[in-house]
Amino acid sequence: MPFMPQLRIAAHPSDHQCVVVGLGAMGSATLYHLARRGVRALGIEQFALRHDRGSSHGRTRVFRTTYEDPCYAHLAAVALERWRSLERDAERSLLDLVGLLGFAPRSNEHFWMIARQLEKLGLPHEIMKGGDAARRFDAFSFDDDVVACFAPQNGFLRADQCLQSMQELAVRDGAAILEKIPVRDLEPVQDGVVVRTDDRSVLAEHVVITAGPWLGRLAADLELPLEVTREQKVYFAVDEPRLFAAGRMPVYADYESDVYGFPLLGPGVKLAADHSGRAVDPDDVKRTVDPSYVKRLKAWMRRWMRVEHVRPTESAVCLYTVTADFDFIIDRHPSVNGLLIAGGFSGHGSKFSILIGEIMADLVTHGTTPHAIDRFRLNRFTE
Repeated sequence: MPFMPQLRIAAHPSDHQCVVVGLGAMGSATLYHLARRGVRALGIEQFALRHDRGSSHGRTRVFRTTYEDPCYAHLAAVALERWRSLERDAERSLLDLVGLLGFAPRSNEHFWMIARQLEKLGLPHEIMKGGDAARRFDAFSFDDDVVACFAPQNGFLRADQCLQSMQELAVRDGAAILEKIPVRDLEPVQDGVVVRTDDRSVLAEHVVITAGPWLGRLAADLELPLEVTREQKVYFAVDEPRLFAAGRMPVYADYESDVYGFPLLGPGVKLAADHSGRAVDPDDVKRTVDPSYVKRLKAWMRRWMRVEHVRPTESAVCLYTVTADFDFIIDRHPSVNGLLIAGGFSGHGSKFSILIGEIMADLVTHGTTPHAIDRFRLNRFTE
């Protein structure tokens, strides 16, 4: 059985080397890595742990190396190793490599750019005609006007379990956690940074902001070019569940549209349309899914899957925090010593979270990291 300690709540948190503000995937991973290194660390979350108000909740997230950008493809390959290490530490399965099936019309350039990048990096993949893909993965209905690429070292993360594991292991290794405590202000002082909440002030040598959609408010002085969008996901019941079982069915992505999805897990087959949401205030978000969105996904399923009757069983909303260039922000504050920022993960950061946490711990403990993060610097917005 995995080790499941009680979360340690800091009664008088006045002696911390590092405070992590925001305990979604990035903050929880940062706290985990800091605690493993013996850093006296405190994590503060404005809502309950593993809440559903931000970007990190839910059963699953896609894990993929299928990037046309070599930087992200390489980071994903490294992240795969880190997830396996976390699984060993947590003594539970967190990453299911059921493969990813990407498909598109033969003329789709994005498809071929991804295929070329997988070839260049030596990552296993198989290009096949649509008809062959449909015979191999019989939940799908393709003809040979479609081309498909199956990449076996891809799949899905069990997102809620990843969060829980990182938080519990951080506590096991000495970290403290405060939940339901909003951070109101960060004040630089001679000895570090003071973190202020409604009822306490915490002095730390280092502070890492991993506040997701609320990053822009906590780092308002930087005027970051961030847009928070409302994204939706829907689970569907299907006619023949056996065809959609994980292992028989991979994760999948339609490169001609923005639709992607998962095999059958929990209440059904989960689908979403990536980056299809509108800009919102993170404190004022409609939490019910739009009927027109459900209708669109049902039509997509009837076009590309062997289904006749599909019924929505569950739905949810999450938030993306998107930069102008869709690249991450990982950097030190340019004028506040000891203040670090990780955010703007633009809807594709979850798979990297265990590695992002390692990078932030590197920056806290060593001031540098061996991982290539130059393209994620803040100064790109002002140069």
